[in-house]
Amino acid sequence: MGRAAHDRRDAGPAGRLLRRYRRRAGRDGRPPRPREAAATGIAAAQTVVAVARLLASTGFGLLWYTVGSDAAMWLVAVVLAAALPVAAMLLRTARTAAA
Repeated sequence: MGRAAHDRRDAGPAGRLLRRYRRRAGRDGRPPRPREAAATGIAAAQTVVAVARLLASTGFGLLWYTVGSDAAMWLVAVVLAAALPVAAMLLRTARTAAA
């Protein structure tokens, strides 16, 4: 159930974004997209997530193989610790720009 729950969670924001686009599309002169476009958009988002997971796991596997398990774990921990404040700042900026 773990992977399926994550996949549904990832599809939610993509579906909301596509619904918002559908509502706005009729008002600004563009024709609204058919419902099949929403499924295609969600599938494209899921494909991007799957490819990102593949690249991340392959990269970590190569790192593990080249520098060893302990060094790979520490390096990833340091990179994630450095990335968290950057991600928080970017999300805060995106929220204020959207408001």
